[in-house]
Amino acid sequence: MFVQMLFWVIPLLFLGRRDQCYRIIALQQQPEAYQRQQGGKRLQLTDEDRRFWVMLRARWSGWREALVIVKPETVVAWHRRLGRWRQRRQRRPPGRPPLPQHVQNLIGRMAGENPLWGQERIAGELGKLGLEVSPRTVAKYLGHRAPGPPFVSWMAFLNAHGGHIWACDWLRVKTLTFRTLYVFVVLAHARRRVVHFRITDQPSDVWVAQQIVEAMPFDEGPRLLVRDGDPFYGQTFRRCTANCGVRTIQIPKGRPQCNCYVERLMRTLRQDCQSACNSDPRRGGIGVET
Repeated sequence: MFVQMLFWVIPLLFLGRRDQCYRIIALQQQPEAYQRQQGGKRLQLTDEDRRFWVMLRARWSGWREALVIVKPETVVAWHRRLGRWRQRRQRRPPGRPPLPQHVQNLIGRMAGENPLWGQERIAGELGKLGLEVSPRTVAKYLGHRAPGPPFVSWMAFLNAHGGHIWACDWLRVKTLTFRTLYVFVVLAHARRRVVHFRITDQPSDVWVAQQIVEAMPFDEGPRLLVRDGDPFYGQTFRRCTANCGVRTIQIPKGRPQCNCYVERLMRTLRQDCQSACNSDPRRGGIGVET
């Protein structure tokens, strides 16, 4: 029946009678909706019926006159609901679009088969395959499974290699005659044992290198020597430690906690000297600079 109606409607469109065409289509659609009603039950409208009236409302201003099966407010509600549905479909999620699923699977496979690869390495390998992915995007898809070399804290490193690490530091002392003495201390991490110490009033690079040689009389030295950035550790000192097979590690500036064991020894010396001077000033004329 709807096909037969088209044979009447199409000629009217060419004759410029658009309103009549819309009226015929509206009046033909509603009886078909009533025919689907069974046993006096409530009229059941399909999504096609709703879309038909929404589309007819958007194209024909006289749609209210031909509407019988529902109220005009119902069609307006359908139209608004369809508009909200289209907005939700067209709305894009915030941020960049996600990577294709096969690229995400490839990132997870690389991370699982190569646990030591970081995000930079995985991004580089994807670039070789023609997939331009930034390291930050790779890290986002790795999440808590972000690979890379296992992180070892500085304290864990000192505890693991304590038997092969020495540390050295300086302590400045003021005498009664306002002279400044420099105490050079070498400490072994294994048992917190003072291996060597000397006092001088004229420290130099050569003098410090000589103290390192004296601290290892039988070539029984450490593999690592932790120090700070004091200017007394010059080229002669570095050359001497290299000849002895000792690798020096300079701690960052302003981070004395990286050389914590020898710094704790220096704190103990300062406190003991100050306690002795404060308890009986006649016992000595030495002050320790803090």
